[in-house]
Parts: sequence; structure tokens; C-alpha cells
Amino acid sequence: MCTTLRDAVAALLSIAIGCGVSVGFAANPDSNYYVTYVLGGHGQWAYMYPCGSSTVSHGCYGVRILGPFGHIGAMLEGRPHSDDDEGAPGSGTVTREIYVVDVASGSTANGVSLFVYKRTDAVTANFDDITVSLDRTISLPLVGGTNASVSMAENNAFLYVGTNQGTQAVSIDRRNWAILPYTSGEPAIPVAAITANSYGYVTVTFADVVGNQGAFIVFDPKGAPISDGGGADFMLDDINAVTPAGLP
Repeated sequence: MCTTLRDAVAALLSIAIGCGVSVGFAANPDSNYYVTYVLGGHGQWAYMYPCGSSTVSHGCYGVRILGPFGHIGAMLEGRPHSDDDEGAPGSGTVTREIYVVDVASGSTANGVSLFVYKRTDAVTANFDDITVSLDRTISLPLVGGTNASVSMAENNAFLYVGTNQGTQAVSIDRRNWAILPYTSGEPAIPVAAITANSYGYVTVTFADVVGNQGAFIVFDPKGAPISDGGGADFMLDDINAVTPAGLP
């Protein structure tokens, strides 16, 4: 009887599983857990609710509180970094940043500040112990206000932030937290959106809907501006939809 390649692969997988050998790529240790967020106090606080399942239990447990802020304009959770301790299956430490943009900071309540939190998940076979600590606060050269609409995106090295109350967006180098401003050129028009794709390219879109004007800047994964022009260009990724209602 002839043995096909598919049969041979199936046999090898059966042997590997029978011997207790892990086949395939391991997920992050906290992949069975998730966090939902709820705002409180008219956007002055963010409440984190950890949930998930382990070998002994499932459900939601505890709460973590971020704040206070003047008014939360946007939040973004950074990409997880795993430091597997090679202990029990599903155990290890996972770290990530949580970015909160406050659009009502300062005495005038229209300043824009970036709060960078460090979230650490210490995962065992039975539990995910989450701790959150404020790492730094950065004042951004942007215009805010409680009615400001914030756009934000990140890639492996940079964070991009802008609001529709100003004509300037900023890139923030997460290696040294240096800030570089970018505008649409002349005439200067407001920031309308910041979008990214799954490879780390980011597009900052400027748009004046009243005047039906648009401009854009594309950044590569290393933070360099590589393209710009007229028109309200934007990008798509494979997670969240873009709603282009505010673009001309």
C-alpha cells in the first residue's frame, strides 16, 4: 500500500502528541484571558475588568482603576511581550503598555497629555495576576477640549496622536519618547484620522470637510515619512473597521 504525504504527516503528529511533544506555535501565556474597559465620572476614570479561564475557574475577577484624568479622549493597548518562565503550561509573564490620551489636562482644560501605563500579567496555571502602574506622563503640543476627537495608532517603534481641534499631529518615538510634529502643509487643515495596516505603516489624514480639502502623510514602520499628497487617504487593518464619515 502506498503512503501519501498527508498520511505520513498525520502519523508523525500522532507520535508527537502521544509522546507529549508540543506541536505548533505556543500562544502568549495570557491568551485565555481578556480585559474589558468601562469609563466613569464623565470620562475621568477608566475601569479595567479582567476576565478569562484557567484550569480551575472561569469568569471575571477584581477591577483595576486608571485615573483621574480631565477627560479621556482615546485609549490604546500596546502589543504584548511574553517572557515565558518555562514553568507549567500557560504560565509566564506578559507585559504591554496602555496609552491614555487626556484632552482636558492643565488649568485651561484643553491641554493634551499622554499617560503611559505598564500592564503586567503574571500567569500561572490557575490565575492571571494583573498589575498596572503609571510609567510616565507626556504633555503633547496638541489642542484638546472635552469635545475633541482624538486619533491614535502605533507600530513597533512609534505612537501617532492628533486631534480634530488642531492642524498638527505628532509622532512619538517609544524608544526615547522624543516628539516630532507634522502638519498638512499649506493651507493647514485639521487632523481627521490616523490609521495603520498590519505591517506597521501609518497614515495621518488631514481633512477640512467644510472646504472639502484633504491631505495625508504615510510613515513606514521605522517612523520615516515616505509619502504625502492631497486627498483624504487612509489605511485599513485586519482588526477594526475605519469609518470615513469625517473625511471629504
